[in-house]
Amino acid sequence: MVVDAAQSASANPSSPIDVVWSDRTLTLRDEDLFGMRASALSEQFLRRVFHVEDVRSVEVDRSQATALVHYKRGRSGAVDMLQRVATAIRSAATESTLDLIAPDPSSPKWTLHRCHDLISSWEVASERPGLARLRHAAMSADPAFAARIAHQAERLQGVLHIRRGLLTDDLTIRFDPSQTRVERLVRELEVAARASHDPDAGLTEASYKEAAAPSPVKFGAANAAIALATVSDFVLPAAWPVTAALLIGTNLRTFGQAARQVSEGRVGLPVLYTGIAAATLATNRFLPWATMSWMMRYWKHRSHEQNAAAQRGLLGEVVHRQPFARLAAGVGVEISAPVHGLGPGDVVLVGAGERIPIDGKIVRGHALVDERIVRGVSGRSRKKPDDLVHAGSIVTAGEIGVEVGAAGPGERSRATLLARATTAATRAGGHPQTQATAGQRFAERAVVPTLATAGLGLLVGGAPTALAVMRTDYASGPGHASSIENLQAIAQCVREGIVVRDPDALGRLLDVDVFLIDHHPALEATEPEIASVRVFPGHSEYQVLRFAASALHDLDDERSPALRAACEARRIPPLEGVAIEYGGDLTLRVEDQTVKVGNLGGDLPEPPTGPPERDDETDSPAAAPLDSLMVGVDGQIAGLIHFRRSSRLTAAAAIHELRGCSERSLAIGLISGRPDARLGRLADAIGIDFHEAGLSNDDVAHLIRACRKRGLTIAYVGDCVARPAAAREADLAIGLDARDLLDLDRNPAVAVFLQPDLDKLAALYDVARSQLEGMRAAQSSALLPNLFCVAGAFLLGFTSMTTVIVTNLATYSTYARNASAIRGLEHRLSQFTPRRRSRRARPDAPRTP
Repeated sequence: MVVDAAQSASANPSSPIDVVWSDRTLTLRDEDLFGMRASALSEQFLRRVFHVEDVRSVEVDRSQATALVHYKRGRSGAVDMLQRVATAIRSAATESTLDLIAPDPSSPKWTLHRCHDLISSWEVASERPGLARLRHAAMSADPAFAARIAHQAERLQGVLHIRRGLLTDDLTIRFDPSQTRVERLVRELEVAARASHDPDAGLTEASYKEAAAPSPVKFGAANAAIALATVSDFVLPAAWPVTAALLIGTNLRTFGQAARQVSEGRVGLPVLYTGIAAATLATNRFLPWATMSWMMRYWKHRSHEQNAAAQRGLLGEVVHRQPFARLAAGVGVEISAPVHGLGPGDVVLVGAGERIPIDGKIVRGHALVDERIVRGVSGRSRKKPDDLVHAGSIVTAGEIGVEVGAAGPGERSRATLLARATTAATRAGGHPQTQATAGQRFAERAVVPTLATAGLGLLVGGAPTALAVMRTDYASGPGHASSIENLQAIAQCVREGIVVRDPDALGRLLDVDVFLIDHHPALEATEPEIASVRVFPGHSEYQVLRFAASALHDLDDERSPALRAACEARRIPPLEGVAIEYGGDLTLRVEDQTVKVGNLGGDLPEPPTGPPERDDETDSPAAAPLDSLMVGVDGQIAGLIHFRRSSRLTAAAAIHELRGCSERSLAIGLISGRPDARLGRLADAIGIDFHEAGLSNDDVAHLIRACRKRGLTIAYVGDCVARPAAAREADLAIGLDARDLLDLDRNPAVAVFLQPDLDKLAALYDVARSQLEGMRAAQSSALLPNLFCVAGAFLLGFTSMTTVIVTNLATYSTYARNASAIRGLEHRLSQFTPRRRSRRARPDAPRTP
């Protein structure tokens, strides 16, 4: 049969199409449409043939000039289907009704699939509400492509969970139907499949696979060992030389490391493993060795998977930029576009629950934005037209349009700097390769006692008892827990506005004896307080303060602590569960009342993005004006709240809380590079123990060295780029300014504060303490079962296989506890909670000098 598919008003007649049909397939052959010389008629043909609703996919092989059309067989049979296809091909009216994503014209083979009214290279294998299984031919052929696509899919709006098929080229996506739909997911994945890598997205292409997919663990030798050990131990004992040769061959590197340690006078894990190998050869029982070897590889594999999943779950929003954006394309029209393709003047639409994908300026709408990760502020920020916003911030209420390219050149790199710094930290402290070192630090302390106990077991019960003692495993569980605890510490610090560069070093914070704080203008900032409350007839001060404090309680507004303190002093409880609308004013619905809280002189002031400006005459920070608040109830003014600067320094409360965080008696000093007579008065006002002005960089480094010679642990807090020698001499260096991120290669700081806020020192203590408690729990989980195995070897006749089983159960408990901790932390971090603030100083607290 011949069908003429080239009849079009705008096309010249072409050769007829050869057609062969069978059950549910049509094979079409035409050199002009499908061959290597195919013209624009090919796309025209596709649009027409997909107009038939029963057509599911079309496979085109340009080398053979063929197209294979798959269709869903109807009740009328193949002849009726063929007639419908022929009718659609002849009709030009069907071309514009479908949304077809054209294939790559340079590709020799490609397949297009139907997804409702969208035609793309992605096949919808199955679909039900909130769940879709998608398939792409390139996923099985290119593992790197599959890893990149799966990672991109995790970051799409509305996606809840992603699972890649182990043996198939499919992707199972669980999503929120209220936020997205299958057609949108397919369109965005199609764009992701074609988009080139964006170098500013946080991870390089090399590290992309590393974070998106677990590192491979080879099981070939371990599987062979299990098989040979089973044969030699239970089936054919004469095969033991082959198993012994495998044991020796797979441990040659360990033997070499053990020899080097012994020559250096050290005894570590390689020496213990060499002893285990020798005892295994002596007892001629290989299955416990093979089982332990296989299980160690298994837990390493599971550890890599859990580590990669934790990186994506806890830090994905930091180290990766959103790949797609909703782009305004006209009045009431929006399209999905890749972020790396946006240009100056484009307007991106961002609604509640969405992450801002680019730096820019708001050109429409009002919104409440969570900028804690990007700017390190203490609460959510109100945004209005002409305000700048940063990539990575999350809109929690309202909807805004952001114009690309409006932000200043210095601010545009903020999200990229944070991503790169956090990625480097995960490699340093959360990378799976650090597990061995972290586990060794704990396990190697047990090597000498284990060998000594094994020697006793050799005398009491012979080689089997000694081997059962040596089979204990103190490294796997704590080593895995160390990387997970580091990742959790990094994630918690990010939410506190702290960029941690070396999470392993946080433990030193708990041992600090002396803090040296370099002078910073932020130390001279004063607390705001309520100057007066004017109440209008028909209302009460109780009502006015309660409404205002509830409206501002989780905002990044310096007046919020003053309102909270006033309510606490008057025992006024906050409103619970009240919905707040964020527009020009803050609108609360309290029972049957409509309450509005707004600035008397305009919109709420935005907090400064850098250090406070300084007054040249007083050399102190210039105090920003505090606007008054107006509270209205049901359209009538209920009261006015006026604010003023108090004489209390905000740093005084932070220093007081810092002392309470440490279990040591801290000595805190204030230093300055300029000869300033006011430094002593400032130190007294803040609550500092000692001070020293006019210190050069070398002077500070010499001071730190002198303290360390006396056995003191020193923490330096200040400009680590300006004082690199001091920062390197200190046991712990903390940067006070986000500008320290601009030169990470020369910055010796272990942690960098995005805001010069000493409150973050207390938050850092909390993270370090939580990290230490997690590691102690993992070490206990390893210690107790292993001691039980040692006792069982002497008293209960435990064999080495019994020890292997018990110790692996202990490793499983550590793995399960880590998984539970990750899920709990992900849930806590997903819930907005205002960042902790130091309690306000008491009325008799130190005053401004």
